[in-house]
Amino acid sequence: NVYFSSAFISQDIGDNGTDSDLSGFGVDAFMKIKSGGLTLSGYYYYADGIGDAGLMFGPAIQVGSNIETVKTQGYYAQATYSFKDSPITLGVNYGASKVKDQVVGNNLEYSESADRLTNSLSYSFNSNLILKSEFTLQGRHKVFAPEANVFSLGAIFLF
Repeated sequence: NVYFSSAFISQDIGDNGTDSDLSGFGVDAFMKIKSGGLTLSGYYYYADGIGDAGLMFGPAIQVGSNIETVKTQGYYAQATYSFKDSPITLGVNYGASKVKDQVVGNNLEYSESADRLTNSLSYSFNSNLILKSEFTLQGRHKVFAPEANVFSLGAIFLF
C-alpha cells in the first residue's frame, strides 16, 4: 500500500500600515509505504512568511529598515516493523527542522536546527489497547525545545 498527501497555502500578510506588500507561502508532502510488517513514512515541509510555531504566528521580522518573512523547513522519516503473529512493533523516527529567524547585522539568518531521534517499542494487548514506550534524543538550543533525553511510557486506547 502507498499513501501520499500534500497541501499548499498562499496568503497576503497584514502589514499594520507599513505598506510592506508581503505574502506567505507553504507546502508540505507526506508519503507512507506499507509492505507486510514494514511501514516506511516520510514528511517534508517548507514555509515562507506563514510563521514557524503556528499559522501566521510570527510570519515576519523587522531587519534594519526592512521587513522580511520568516522561512522554515523540516522533515522526518520513520520506519516501523510489526512482527507477524506477534503483538510487538519496533520503530525508529528521525526528524529535523530549521527556522530563518535570527537577525544578524542587517541579515536574517537560520537559527540552530532542531533534531530528534526516537526509538519505540509497542505491545498490542488487543486491537483497542496498545502499550508504547519511547526513548528520544532531542537536540536544540531554544527555549521551546531544549536538548533532552526523554523516556516515555503510555497507553493508547482506540474506540
